[in-house]
Amino acid sequence: MAYEEGGAAGSPARLAVRRRQPVPDGVELAEVMGDAVREAGRLAAQDGAVLAAAVVDAGRWEVLHFSLWAHDTPKADGEVFQVLHLSAPGLAGLPRGRQW
Repeated sequence: MAYEEGGAAGSPARLAVRRRQPVPDGVELAEVMGDAVREAGRLAAQDGAVLAAAVVDAGRWEVLHFSLWAHDTPKADGEVFQVLHLSAPGLAGLPRGRQW
């Protein structure tokens, strides 16, 4: 897992973006996750980003990218969802950066 807070951390999230990326055959997982960590950091650095995260779904063998945005123009590709309510207990205790 990788997690980064954005410049709009603490702001209400208006949109969420989810993108799934298959783990390619024959590629080292560390390489794939290194790319995912960099992508989470890139997204978190964008204007209006509340947070960005990436995780490996071992059941589907894919990388899941997730980001929250404080405005209606997210700078991320993927499925876009309107955030009606966000409950985030324990968010402050979530460690930032790469977690493996």
